[in-house]
Amino acid sequence: MAGVLGVIAIGFLATLFWLPPDPSATLAGLIPRFADAGSVQLAAAMLGATVMPHAIYLHSALARERHSYSSEPIPRLLHVQRVDVAVALTIAAAVNISMLLFAASGLRGSSFDSIEGAYAQILTLVGALPATVFAVGLLVSGLGSAIVGTDAGQG
Repeated sequence: MAGVLGVIAIGFLATLFWLPPDPSATLAGLIPRFADAGSVQLAAAMLGATVMPHAIYLHSALARERHSYSSEPIPRLLHVQRVDVAVALTIAAAVNISMLLFAASGLRGSSFDSIEGAYAQILTLVGALPATVFAVGLLVSGLGSAIVGTDAGQG
């Protein structure tokens, strides 16, 4: 699973090297601005996509299973679990933020209605290698999400 996460992280974080965002605009974007109910709904959806409660649930279940035979005291196991979840959420947040920054800096004003259209736009904007890396990251991310959702549902 770590390899899958590495592919996803590289696929999305690498785009920031090919098309770096404007630092001042990035900092300005950290201040929430809610124009209407639609923008609040969008912010809630983005937060839910970043936090992914089903992934935390599955991660907790897997960690519990991994440590069930441990002789470590419970407080130590809980500490390890908290650190583990914090690291995983930090990586997930970095990946999600990189996707948003890439879209905001490179795809603003673009119009497409399919993944193929997005790929074509990225290909035109930054070239074949970045577009392919992004596409592989997106594909692996979708597969990973399907696996996590399925495993969480079985728990």
